[in-house]
Amino acid sequence: MAHSNTISIMIADDHNIIRHGLKQSLSQEKDISVVAEANTGQRAIELVHECMPDIIIMDVSMPELNGIEATKQILKINPDIKIIALSMHSEKQFVLSMIKAGARGYILKTNFFDELLAAIRTVISDNVFLSSEITEYIIEPAVNTDDESEIDEQAGKLKTFNKKLLPKIEIESRGKHRFQNLIGKSDQMQKIYEIIEDLADVNANVLITGESGTGKELVAQALHYSGQRKDLPFVRVNCSALSENLLESELFGHVKGAFTGAEKNRIGRFQKAGKGSILLDEIGDITLHFQKRLLRVLQEREFEQLGDTKIIQMNARVIASTNKDLVKKVKDKTFRQDLYYRLKVMEIKIPPLRAHKEDISLLISHFLSEFNKEMSKSISQVSENTYKMLKSYDWPGNIRELKNIMEHAAVTCKNFVITPENLPQDFNLTIKKMFEPISNNLNNKDEIIQVLNKAKWNKTKAAKLLGISRRTLYRRLKRYSVQ
Repeated sequence: MAHSNTISIMIADDHNIIRHGLKQSLSQEKDISVVAEANTGQRAIELVHECMPDIIIMDVSMPELNGIEATKQILKINPDIKIIALSMHSEKQFVLSMIKAGARGYILKTNFFDELLAAIRTVISDNVFLSSEITEYIIEPAVNTDDESEIDEQAGKLKTFNKKLLPKIEIESRGKHRFQNLIGKSDQMQKIYEIIEDLADVNANVLITGESGTGKELVAQALHYSGQRKDLPFVRVNCSALSENLLESELFGHVKGAFTGAEKNRIGRFQKAGKGSILLDEIGDITLHFQKRLLRVLQEREFEQLGDTKIIQMNARVIASTNKDLVKKVKDKTFRQDLYYRLKVMEIKIPPLRAHKEDISLLISHFLSEFNKEMSKSISQVSENTYKMLKSYDWPGNIRELKNIMEHAAVTCKNFVITPENLPQDFNLTIKKMFEPISNNLNNKDEIIQVLNKAKWNKTKAAKLLGISRRTLYRRLKRYSVQ
């Protein structure tokens, strides 16, 4: 059994790739230790006598002895062991069979990256975890009966309980690996989750800044859906996609005859948002003339439709986002300073992916789960070399670029594992160029400095790029008086 606060786990699955993928995922958790692996149900029973794990992740379909029978026999040896069933089958008969056998959890192989940790945290707390794809309920405690109607009845009574428990599992027990549709366990993401929680029910305007592809719209949605406005409209406007006249009509609406082509009255986005939230996306791209009108709306909390003088109250919570440097635009006098401060009552800065690369593995897992569903595939992991390549890249396109790369990989992957061959050709060429030796001609001082800059002055890495030893590099640095 586990010592101290460490959860000991055995993985029982007849597919080497699945076992390796599970072990790789769990190895990132400080409080989890994989103590044994079994490729058959019979081997799992034998290993129980040796290591007595806290939890066994058990494949339902295995040779020699299937997961159902193995579960029954293991619980006779030690009824305190928690068993999580892992299966490709979501049919009710498989779920019920494993629960009757005594399993505390049931997750699908198509989605285990997303639900594995939640399942572990749930069953270790003496609850039963069922994949969200199977049902919305959690049974507590395990049901010892052959009567399906009794199982259904008990499950039905706990639907409300589950709705309260799942967010707690997802946010607290997972260590905030996920918040709404945001994914990440890094310190940077934890701070963003905290800010969102603090601002969810505040009426103040919020400015979300960050590079393209970092997830600014997802942060805006999390702000809206994690607070009291979650049942009210969330309205998004892409300010960069519309001309000034169209943007004005889109936001404020117009009456019939307001301009050529206005053949009927139209309600604007501010009015559609009601008391919910409106996201002004790419706010840094609007003209100075339009900035003036928007400032008035934010100050007065009222507006008129085009072609009308009737005052309409603006009750929505305003969220703005941009990938532009608004401070610089204010200095350049291309963005109004008063509007900037009106929008930036509170600011959420989204870090680029290169600043929280520790979240790449979670993002990969999430995208694979998503594409497995869309493409009816069972990709369980990326190879070690592939992961190193993905981790070494700086991701100028951020999370959006990573998602596109993983989608390409999923389309071309023909088995359970994504390899470098599944990555786009231009991506592979970029990675290769990053690590290939630049030159063996070391007579040029500027060339050595160029390599050092590329390696961020890591001399070990620079020497590798140059194809020489560290000692040789140090001699060259001394010759050229490079400090």
